[in-house]
Formats: sequence, structure tokens, C-alpha cells
Amino acid sequence: MRLFCIAIVFFACVCAEATVEKIYLCSKCSMLVYSVHGMPSISGCPAGNYHKWNMIGYNGDRYFYCNLCNISVHAKQRPPISGCPAGSYHKWTEMPGKTIPGQR
Repeated sequence: MRLFCIAIVFFACVCAEATVEKIYLCSKCSMLVYSVHGMPSISGCPAGNYHKWNMIGYNGDRYFYCNLCNISVHAKQRPPISGCPAGSYHKWTEMPGKTIPGQR
């Protein structure tokens, strides 16, 4: 019975993780994608050949803006600084109370 309960808890955790939206940013063309289905396709990058996706976080209620590439995201925590399409590193600023137009 104990093993059965552990299996149910594990399955519930895996299912909960699968429904969390991950945020992907292409460091070549600046395309931003929110996805529960994993990394988007690499083909069709308008900047040439293939996208170079970076997972920058999970969808959340905090608003962040990069002062270098002008990308804005709702995320659970501050996104990583690597992979800025404008070159070198992101310069994230948290904007408390702000929302992104058209965003959930």
C-alpha cells in the first residue's frame, strides 16, 4: 500500500510539472514562446536557418523587462542573464505592478 501511495504522489508531481508554462527565447531573432509542450521547433528562424532557444523561466506573476533587447516577460523569478539577442547579457529590471499588454 505504501508503494502505491508513493507512486500516486510521484505521478501527481509529474503531471503538475507538465502543465507549467516554460518561457523560451530565441537569442537570434528575439522570438518569445510560452509552452507547456517543451522546447519549440528549431526550424524557421527569420534571422537565418535555425532558432537558438534558451529556456528563461516559468510563467508567473512577476514582470521583468530587459533594457538591452526590450523583451518583457511574466515569470516566477528573475530570468537568467545569458542569451540576450542584443548581445552579451540581459539587463533585467523587475517592474512591480506592471503587466504586459495582451498577456495573461
